[in-house]
Amino acid sequence: MRRFVVSAVAVMAIVAFASAEEFTGVITKFEDGKLTIKKFNKDDFKFGEPMTLKVADKVKIQKAKVTTDGGFKIEADGDYEGGKDALVKAIKDAVDKAKDAGDKFKGFGGGVFAQVITEGEGANATVKEIRVLPAKKGTKDAK
Repeated sequence: MRRFVVSAVAVMAIVAFASAEEFTGVITKFEDGKLTIKKFNKDDFKFGEPMTLKVADKVKIQKAKVTTDGGFKIEADGDYEGGKDALVKAIKDAVDKAKDAGDKFKGFGGGVFAQVITEGEGANATVKEIRVLPAKKGTKDAK
């Protein structure tokens, strides 16, 4: 019986891990418990079509840092200052700025570049963590 319980727990852990997904992209909208993102395809360096995902009630919003030790990685670097409200404002400001810039942001559409971590698959996927990448140095938004 003990082996069965240990095996069952191991299988459940593997299934839970397999159903989580991490990807980077540009968040173009965050409202009403939903997030709209254009997924970045690193193979052809293009953004995909916008997709809308449900956001968990207790979504974790983090600052992100990029490390190149042993490959390219995006890691959490503390809480995002101002939390959800600050992120919503940053997204709106970036989208508005891109609209004002015209063709300069063609294909990108404006928004906030971030890594999104989901739980579940397909239509049942829920965003459980957002890691916001810093703005490019030299821009008005960079700190």
